[in-house]
Amino acid sequence: MANYPLLRSIGYEVQAAERGVIASKRTLVPSLDAAYQANFATYNNIIGMSSPTYLIPISGPPSSGNNYSGVFGSSAGIVLNWQPVTFGQRGAQEVDFSKAGLQQSSAEAQNEIFQHKVRVINAYLDLLVSNELVKVYENNYSRTEANLKIIKSLVVSGIKPGVDTAMYKAEISRAKIDLLNFQKYKDQMQINLAQFLASEKPVAVSTGFLCA
Repeated sequence: MANYPLLRSIGYEVQAAERGVIASKRTLVPSLDAAYQANFATYNNIIGMSSPTYLIPISGPPSSGNNYSGVFGSSAGIVLNWQPVTFGQRGAQEVDFSKAGLQQSSAEAQNEIFQHKVRVINAYLDLLVSNELVKVYENNYSRTEANLKIIKSLVVSGIKPGVDTAMYKAEISRAKIDLLNFQKYKDQMQINLAQFLASEKPVAVSTGFLCA
């Protein structure tokens, strides 16, 4: 859970939702916004200009004559925003909404953690089974080799026909192919488990409880 990137990102989302609840409760605190604007235009436009959003011109009074020379001008403004009474809108629209978002993020995080645990358990069990299957097919390959040696000795002594040797050689090839396939399957299960655990090293497994 500490290493898997998806679970870490979900944890950050829950933390962000928690911070959102705290931020929504702080909307009762007044805010002070300041703005400054610099302009370059003709003298006629700069002097006595009108600016929106509470900006007050500080470039001087209007001029009675026409002057088309380029000059600099500026304007500034300060806005104090405070809503001490909202008749319940702050709690309903901001605080409660943020709390609902936190509950949803927490529920999604818990569900994803549960799903990830299931995937890890399945991958672990698949790896255990693949280990046992490799052992089975290793024993099968050893048994087929032993049978081939017996058949060869019987063919040499004339008890068995020579065709039996060819048949057991085919069995050896089939047993070898099966063993290689399940070794490959085991390696893939090892990779799957390492991915779910976000581990770069092979994961050691224990087969002790399989014997219980």
